[in-house]
Amino acid sequence: MLSREGKKTIATEARCWIEIQRVTYSPDSEGGFTKSWALVTNCFSAIYPIKAIQRYEYKTINVEATHYFKIRGYIDCQETDRICFNGRYFEVLTIENIQENNLLLFIVCKEYRK
Repeated sequence: MLSREGKKTIATEARCWIEIQRVTYSPDSEGGFTKSWALVTNCFSAIYPIKAIQRYEYKTINVEATHYFKIRGYIDCQETDRICFNGRYFEVLTIENIQENNLLLFIVCKEYRK
């Protein structure tokens, strides 16, 4: 039987408002540096937990991934950044530019506790 349900696009999946943050170091009074996080950009994203089979695949290349994000369009994001979503923080592990045309970013992350 044919289903009348349409295929979801990234525009309908990306409903989570996230912040991409980059580490900055500022000098302190004792000659050292203080680490802080500065906002790079805000955007909508689709967030998915990684399944057990995918965790096994990522573990073979020594990546402890827990979630992945799909972002539409080109966003300035680096592997040293972190993603904040509702008070949860995710360390960026890998960034894939799907088809190298800056239309879809696939970001693999690891959630960590503060």
